[in-house]
Amino acid sequence: MEIISEVSKKDYIDFLKFLFFRKKLSRVISLIAIMALLLGGFKYGEYLFTKKVYFIQVLICFSLMALAYFLFYLLQVLKCQKGIRNNTTKTGYRKFTVVQNGISIETKDQKDFYRWENIKSVVKEDDYIYFTIVNGKTYFINKSAFPSLEDENNFYESLQPKGAQSGGLNQHRRGRHIYNWGFLGFIPIVGAFSGAVLIWRGIYQYKDRMLVLIGLFGILFTVGIYSLMSYQLYSKSGDEDMAFFAHQNLNDVVKSIEIYKSETGSYPDSLKQVLSKDPFLFIYDSYLVRANKDNHQEFHYKKIGNKYTLFSVGLDLMPYTGDDIYPDIITDTSKFGLVKEK
Repeated sequence: MEIISEVSKKDYIDFLKFLFFRKKLSRVISLIAIMALLLGGFKYGEYLFTKKVYFIQVLICFSLMALAYFLFYLLQVLKCQKGIRNNTTKTGYRKFTVVQNGISIETKDQKDFYRWENIKSVVKEDDYIYFTIVNGKTYFINKSAFPSLEDENNFYESLQPKGAQSGGLNQHRRGRHIYNWGFLGFIPIVGAFSGAVLIWRGIYQYKDRMLVLIGLFGILFTVGIYSLMSYQLYSKSGDEDMAFFAHQNLNDVVKSIEIYKSETGSYPDSLKQVLSKDPFLFIYDSYLVRANKDNHQEFHYKKIGNKYTLFSVGLDLMPYTGDDIYPDIITDTSKFGLVKEK
């Protein structure tokens, strides 16, 4: 069976658009969204999160990764254009001939032949039929090149079964082609989900022990990372981190309270009033946040006439005890209203 087509530079660009923005886009967006949700949860400085800060970081991560994906697409377009300039056989006349032991691809200057065992995959999707060789090279045929739908189906069927019978596609289905999914195992949470998928496919689809082990590693890596984080959070070093964050955040809150006083003429009745002037201020006590105290997570603040007191409840989570943490600047002058309540 023979199929003759004309391939232009525009055809190559359109095929790249199909691969990047129609075939893969939903999977890429899902992956980027998952990674943004994870990366947005990391601390990039000496602070704790509010929901607003987390949302902003997720949005930034998503935007940067989406931009990187688009730039990668542009890079592939430039690479394709350069390849066309350097090799004129990529465009123009192309004849595909299916024979008993493989497929012949003839251009105006050269002729290539691939045996069925060298064909890695054959796909029929949207406007294209395309197949990939084991060396990674992909050939595509626009469906408009076929005189009729019957010719299109016959050509596709003439490729698919023969590749499978001779071992080309069967080898592709043993599971080795998705071993590189194991690299997702180094991403916490994502690695756990991908690991579960790999285990399922290794047991029920491919009967591949190595695939099962790779998936198990992804799950164990996530469990290990979060176990370590949990241990660090509740260990002695975690307590020291909480005290450090409390001091830093309390000092920032004092500055914002004093600015609020200078702008409004009086101190706020609550810390939430300060947020109207400084919406990115972190007013939450890291100890209470860690303990998941849903009813009250803010620093202890009390307005006392024209003065105020402000502190963290400390490790015991109780105010007015020996482990309360106060801002570094404790003064009672006419300039500042911060006092340490006895």
